[in-house]
Amino acid sequence: MTEFKRRRKKKYLTQEDIAKLLGEVQQTISMWERGKAYPPLPVIPKLAEILELSIEETVYLFVPRT
Repeated sequence: MTEFKRRRKKKYLTQEDIAKLLGEVQQTISMWERGKAYPPLPVIPKLAEILELSIEETVYLFVPRT
């Protein structure tokens, strides 16, 4: 499970919830969670607000882990 998905679930949000709040489609959020795509930089501040994280913490959610 990706760190982004963990954070989303910790806030009791669905992919659809995040998508609606960001004006995206659910499939986009799914791709972010699977590491197939990443949120564009202009979306990061709003995503940080939704997840109640700093911008830096939000960006770090998408750094690949080894």
